[in-house]
Amino acid sequence: MAAFTLAHLSDPHLPPLPAPRLSELVGKRALGYLNWTRNRRKYHRREVLDALVADLASQSPDHIAVTGDLVNLALESEFPLALKWLESVGPPERVLKTLAAEQTFRVLLVHHPLRSDSRIKRLTDSAELIALIRLHGVELVLHGHDHVHSTVWLEGPNGAIPVIGVPSASALAHGRHPAAAYNLYSIEHDNAVWRCEQIVRGIDAKSGLREIGRVRLF
Repeated sequence: MAAFTLAHLSDPHLPPLPAPRLSELVGKRALGYLNWTRNRRKYHRREVLDALVADLASQSPDHIAVTGDLVNLALESEFPLALKWLESVGPPERVLKTLAAEQTFRVLLVHHPLRSDSRIKRLTDSAELIALIRLHGVELVLHGHDHVHSTVWLEGPNGAIPVIGVPSASALAHGRHPAAAYNLYSIEHDNAVWRCEQIVRGIDAKSGLREIGRVRLF
């Protein structure tokens, strides 16, 4: 089986934020808007996101996975922009009709990490999801939300399962958060077993976008 390349990016938090109406800034949106104007808009940059997506396209992946957050405040005006951006990244997934008849490499896409010490960032039903994964198995779990590189391993029915997070696709490096990056997964079926290599590409302050890591997962 020829290698299949899956690209994964997350959390573009599409900038710039459309101007909200005063009536929209109630509850959590008001706090989110203050956070955006005072802090997050400094780090989530459209030119960074566009450069990352252009580099991703140059790698010619077979499929692209995006695990949120596309928007910032869930304003009505943000959603058409998010759709337009998604359509610019790649065409929609059309492989589901053939999955039943093919040998498949199962990738579970979630936004939140499966394990987190933060009550705000945690997936509230993660215990139930982890139990299902342990029972039925998948080959790979991909997520975003934390805006950092991360890899943890879960026990599955046929061995350990990698759970991998990726930084924000639009971010400049700040604090504990690295600069924008995405992952490529080279997947192939070899002698009845799956092989998967992870390639990390991201922004380097000195040399722009480049490969910053590579590891054989299995």
